[in-house]
Amino acid sequence: MTYKNHARHLLAGLLLCCTSAVLAQTPATPNSLDMAGQLALLIADVGMMHYEPDNGAHVDEVNTRMQRLSPLMDRYLAAQPSAERSRLTPEWQAMRTLLLGDNTGAGLVDGYDSYLHATYSAHRDILREAIIRAARQQARGVPEQATLQMARILSGYMLVAASPFGSFAMSSEDEDADLSRLSQDMDSLWQELLADAPAQSPLRDAHTKWLFIRSSVLRATEESLPYIVSRNGRQILLALARNANISL
Repeated sequence: MTYKNHARHLLAGLLLCCTSAVLAQTPATPNSLDMAGQLALLIADVGMMHYEPDNGAHVDEVNTRMQRLSPLMDRYLAAQPSAERSRLTPEWQAMRTLLLGDNTGAGLVDGYDSYLHATYSAHRDILREAIIRAARQQARGVPEQATLQMARILSGYMLVAASPFGSFAMSSEDEDADLSRLSQDMDSLWQELLADAPAQSPLRDAHTKWLFIRSSVLRATEESLPYIVSRNGRQILLALARNANISL
């Protein structure tokens, strides 16, 4: 091998190593299933912040959640087709500003304001519905479908039970407002999930928690128990996500 050919091979190898190192360090782009779960966890955090406004720990949880969610959502939206990216990015930016505030004004984390909350909710719901619609197309297997279903139940419950607007927090046209139907579908998914699950397994533990909160979910507009449903619902969602290899 001539000196020039040897140099070319060394250079090619060096470039390949550098490219591999860069790719290894580049965070993966989250998909719609990831983001549906992340958004459900944020909705639960914000719901508890509104439900117990004097508990500063909930504000800290929202801020921490947004620190994790913001770069994920930015990468997710950047990877969307041009038309969808142009439509949803302003919704996300407005929602984030209304929640966290900026140098021009306070956000919901600084104190409840009915106008801020209503405006924030409008932007959030446009983003939520778009992500859920895309996630439903991606959720091909039962584990993915169950994770998405639980994310929708947790979101739907917290939007009603922990909102100052109560049952008016969601549009009657919003499919996730029908917690009875969502719960029935979840029951069917549990049957399939547990068919081959060992007697002692994270999935069976998660199912026990589901049976514990199911009646409370169905009574969202009658008996508000957001702390219990939020706490157990998060644990169920995270267990289902792990089973489905969804990053939450």
